[in-house]
Amino acid sequence: MKGLNAIARKHSEDMASGRIGFGHEGFDKRNAMANKVIKHMHDFAENVAYGPTTGTAVVNLWKNSPGHRRNMLGHYKYIGIGIAKDRQGRIYYTQVFAG
Repeated sequence: MKGLNAIARKHSEDMASGRIGFGHEGFDKRNAMANKVIKHMHDFAENVAYGPTTGTAVVNLWKNSPGHRRNMLGHYKYIGIGIAKDRQGRIYYTQVFAG
């Protein structure tokens, strides 16, 4: 969903630029933004990562982490994905889920 992709991309850009630290800072704000995009949303979750150089590698990283895997297998209807690179070329990934 286009709106969720923008939310995820912005979080990745914020982490890559150093505007915020790596992690889930601002999660409640992203949840509220998603709630405006998706009416009657009841659930929201996210996965973040940095360092892997391919989509396959980051998905494998998340699959091997119980909490991230739980999000990926959750009963969500929509997903948004965003990436950004920092000045050293490291890729920051954000995956948001809504349902």
